[in-house]
Amino acid sequence: MDKLFIDTNILIYSNDWKSPFNELTLKTLIDLSKSHNIVISTQTIREYAKFVTVTSNFENALKGINIYINQFKILYESRESFEKWFELIEQYKIIGKLVFDCNIVATMLVNDVKKILTNNPNDFIKFKNEITVLPLVK
Repeated sequence: MDKLFIDTNILIYSNDWKSPFNELTLKTLIDLSKSHNIVISTQTIREYAKFVTVTSNFENALKGINIYINQFKILYESRESFEKWFELIEQYKIIGKLVFDCNIVATMLVNDVKKILTNNPNDFIKFKNEITVLPLVK
């Protein structure tokens, strides 16, 4: 089964019933989990926690984190992923906030993950030769 990386915005939508993307996100995750092993990273968990602790409350953040760390395989950053990140930064001339998305891609690549589900496909357009981007909304 192919591995599929889940971007932070997908984690947020799937746990926010007020989001206009909640239903679509949950359906998409269920459908894709039938043909993919779903993975996330420590970075996406931190990003999720940052967003939820600001927009909701601490208890909700902890609940969501516990759900995700028990439901999905977690990819950890390593020396190899850092070196890949730096290589990608140089190769694609990455600047600004895209350095964080580049870290996601580096973590994916060293863990043999070639697909990402996101609602921000433009954040990953520079890496189209490295990964396949599955947009939540087309």
